[in-house]
Amino acid sequence: MGNIMNPDNKFFRGVGKVIDCVFISILWFVFCIPIFTFGASTTAMYYTVHKTIRNDKGYVWRTFWGSFKSN
Repeated sequence: MGNIMNPDNKFFRGVGKVIDCVFISILWFVFCIPIFTFGASTTAMYYTVHKTIRNDKGYVWRTFWGSFKSN
């Protein structure tokens, strides 16, 4: 019973990943508004999803921005 409000249970981790996906989608949309940055923002989105969502490493904004700048 004490495990229900634990922030490390499966439910809250899943909700956190969904929120991260929404945030990544918003970042991708905002950075794609100038048409010529479409490729860099798509690459940054893919890299961020792979690193933060699938491997649980890093932060969404810092990873996205670093990848966007390097591309």
